[in-house]
Amino acid sequence: MAYNYDSWGQRVKISKDGSFYILARSYPTNAHYCVVKYVKTVRDVGVSSIISPDSGIVSGQFYPITAMINNYGNTSENFSVYAAVYDSTTDSLLFSDTTSVNLGSLSNDTARLDSFYYEPNHSYKTVVYVNLPDTNASNDTQFVYTHAVTTVDVGVSSIISPDSGIVNGQYYPITAMINNYGNTSETFNVYSAVYDSTSLVHLDSSNINLNAFSDSVLNIDSFDYELNHRYKTVVYVNLPDTNASNDTQFIYTTPKHFEVLFVEDAEGHGAPYNPDSTWYIPIVNILGSDSLYWYGPTTDESENGPSLAKMKAADLVIWNAYDDYNAPCFTEEDTANINEYLAGGGKIWIVGQDIYYSLYSSIKGIKSGKRNSERNVVRTVDWIGRVFGVDSVHEDYLGY
Repeated sequence: MAYNYDSWGQRVKISKDGSFYILARSYPTNAHYCVVKYVKTVRDVGVSSIISPDSGIVSGQFYPITAMINNYGNTSENFSVYAAVYDSTTDSLLFSDTTSVNLGSLSNDTARLDSFYYEPNHSYKTVVYVNLPDTNASNDTQFVYTHAVTTVDVGVSSIISPDSGIVNGQYYPITAMINNYGNTSETFNVYSAVYDSTSLVHLDSSNINLNAFSDSVLNIDSFDYELNHRYKTVVYVNLPDTNASNDTQFIYTTPKHFEVLFVEDAEGHGAPYNPDSTWYIPIVNILGSDSLYWYGPTTDESENGPSLAKMKAADLVIWNAYDDYNAPCFTEEDTANINEYLAGGGKIWIVGQDIYYSLYSSIKGIKSGKRNSERNVVRTVDWIGRVFGVDSVHEDYLGY
């Protein structure tokens, strides 16, 4: 509706936020009323809270300095958010950073600034603030006081060697991943112990130095894991620290030798029941269950098959890939283990309906009927040829 010089205001109302409303009336023909609102522009951005670091006692690690930023005003705003860290004792500035934020009206978001190392045995004041000129300076700044304490926490995250479960009987290095979770460098001993049933048959230690928040693989010693024994291998640290739950790792290892290792590398395409009765029943009938070691099934194409140590526990490895042409039938670790197993005199029988396609060929090329030369056949035949002595491949699929 258009209003001409015959329109005039009837009422005026001013709201608490400074906006005001006019009730307008139009003459001369028909009387029409409308409300016209004049809104006051409010610019108000602020820091509602500091999310990280925590106030009070912390462990001294690097923290991303983050905060919840709000736009309490009714306009969109582009502005900068600042962070500063001060030594609480000397009040000296130790760190500063800034980042840009864009917020719609009456909205909030999280701003992430750089990180800072809160050293042990120091006290800090961390400040996050905005300096956009606005109508309310009281919410522009937040700060926390932090005291960083020394933490000592070393541990063993995993035993890398020997493998758990069935392996071939031989000397294995006792190797583990050692971690320093604390915020100071530490020099300490790592111990390995091997038990046969309940008897301690091996004990050794090695010294390691680790910086704060670091890890390293440590070869402690080696031990002869004899056939037909069951061993418990333990790796542990005994440095007094704040968290004893990660100080020890252990595995059980059984060195045995089998006539056949069957790998059910199903990748999600295998038999409906496991172990696969089509293979399991005849192998057990021929060899007996004591001569068979069954591995699997794997659940997807990224899952590795048996380790080299497990493969060496058998005279023959039957590896059923059950592969689908859409997915590779071996991982890189699998192919490396197969190569080394064969190079050491092992024997392997690989079964799979689409090994040739799934190893290297492009399924798009197959479906579109592209020539062999366009489907990386040379690379495929080269790998199969080097490992299994195949010098050519005949494709037996039906066209799409």
